[in-house]
Amino acid sequence: MANLFLQFGKNIEWSLKANFFDIPTDCPQRDERLGWTGDAQIFAPTASFLVNTQGFFKKWLKDVALDQADQGGAVPLVVPDVLKGMLSDGQMNTTTGWGDVATFVPWTLYKIYDDKEILVNQYDSMKSWVDYMMSRGDNPYLWDTDIQLGDWLALDSPHKGADPVFGATSTALVATAFFAESTRVLASAAKVLGNMSDYLFYHSAYEKIVEAFQSHFLDANYTLVSNTQTANTLALKFNLLDGQAKQVAIQNLVNMIYNNNDHIVTGFLGTPYVCEVLADNGYQDLAFKLLFNEDYPSWLYQVNHDGTTIWERWNSVMDDYTMNPDGMNSLNHYAYGAIGNFLYRYLGGIRLRKPGYKESIIYPVLPKNNKVNHVAIQFNSENGLIQNTWTRKGYQFQMDTIVPDNTEAIIVLPTPADKKDLLNKLQMKYPKMIVGLTDKSTTEFMGEKYPLGPDSERSLTVFGADAVVITVTGGTYNFEYQLG
Repeated sequence: MANLFLQFGKNIEWSLKANFFDIPTDCPQRDERLGWTGDAQIFAPTASFLVNTQGFFKKWLKDVALDQADQGGAVPLVVPDVLKGMLSDGQMNTTTGWGDVATFVPWTLYKIYDDKEILVNQYDSMKSWVDYMMSRGDNPYLWDTDIQLGDWLALDSPHKGADPVFGATSTALVATAFFAESTRVLASAAKVLGNMSDYLFYHSAYEKIVEAFQSHFLDANYTLVSNTQTANTLALKFNLLDGQAKQVAIQNLVNMIYNNNDHIVTGFLGTPYVCEVLADNGYQDLAFKLLFNEDYPSWLYQVNHDGTTIWERWNSVMDDYTMNPDGMNSLNHYAYGAIGNFLYRYLGGIRLRKPGYKESIIYPVLPKNNKVNHVAIQFNSENGLIQNTWTRKGYQFQMDTIVPDNTEAIIVLPTPADKKDLLNKLQMKYPKMIVGLTDKSTTEFMGEKYPLGPDSERSLTVFGADAVVITVTGGTYNFEYQLG
């Protein structure tokens, strides 16, 4: 299993290296080699952990804004826009998930590199994309018009026949979910830049989109009317549900995965978030089950079938090692490699708390199935090298962590057998470096409080009572203890 995972990590990296040349192409080998915006949007967080993408995306986002200006705020499917007027007989200018590159990627760069300049440069583009979505229907807070790609290449299509590429999830639901998240991101960017009038306007718009989502897509039993793995994943990831509706969505998602023999059927837009959503809502074991599956459809199926890069389809190579006969097929296509963001943050444990990793969270989640017992990960942040290595041998756990100087970190030590004993030893070992012991469940970001968890901005995880949580300044730390 360890070797499979090492190869999978290399596959993600090689797909990045093969496609990040001047523009983020979707694949380097067939006659397209175009800058598909959806692929870049979902892969940007993973790519930005592996390499410094700040200059690369900053330049390309200028091209996004230029092409966007030519069509009234709609973000093209590809940038540079060489397909203008070619799709659906000229009826298709853009689509949800692809156009959201205008908001998602600048916000990703801001968070990772503490780069306010990217928000300044792209603010008009971000705003015009959200304004475009507001203009698309009779209800300015519901995007239920236009041709949409939806959850592209999902495996749950209800249509039989040759090569169904559209998943079963309502494209209006997907579009409104991304509409809400892009609007929230725009409001947050306005607040960072001190544009409070825009912040108030778009924050209010975001709240109205969430209300429209709930009133339009929830039935009387609090179930999404398009009840698919991706629909529930997006609604939970983008925090569009609360109360009973949220609990129903969690259970529906889990049940659908269980009923599919513990496998996903998600496509381009659901796949990046499904493991994270499961882990954040108390189903870490199921998240890792999906991650460690080796049969179709799964990430490791590709490795078992000799993949050295990420594939476009879950079955780009068939079980008998022959090529999938469908015409659109690529063996080097990084979109499904977006799961790397889950690997680095949950399995490796390096998570963002404040922009530029001025404050970080070191919090590895240990798979109970013991298929991975050693992880070493590092990230060169704007404030220095962050490193985390953990090893589990039976009930013995060791973790070595480097926190950069002039930064702080919350370190979460999972499931000690004797919490009080561990705390006593830590206070003796690091009397100056441990700033304080805390079990607080909220963190403040840009003047608003959020549950404390995997990143600084939106987080569903609240630390459990079985973990030790400490706050430290820059330094090198070593932890050894028995797991419970």
